[in-house]
Amino acid sequence: MKGLPVAEFSPEEALRRFQLPSLFWGIKYFNIRMFSGFFRFEVTRHGLEELEAFTNRMTVAAGPDAIQAVKRRAIRDTAIGVGLVPLLVAAGIVHLFCFDVCIKKS
Repeated sequence: MKGLPVAEFSPEEALRRFQLPSLFWGIKYFNIRMFSGFFRFEVTRHGLEELEAFTNRMTVAAGPDAIQAVKRRAIRDTAIGVGLVPLLVAAGIVHLFCFDVCIKKS
């Protein structure tokens, strides 16, 4: 179903507002930050490839600082993810241990 446009953005503004699919937000959905939140759209694989190519072109056109910012965010997000894995495993072990001890006490 096709509707009327809700908003139009300049390429620079679109780069700030578009959010490509991710594991955190859902790999099926393309998000656009508008008004007071995110609007989610299900987009075909080809459509996502076009959106990704657009954001890549805009990042490169924005210059070296924009490219460095993307790299820094990627490194930061990877480090956070790698750092959280041991914490989540430890929390799971503690939970299982406490659950097992509580059952044996009752």
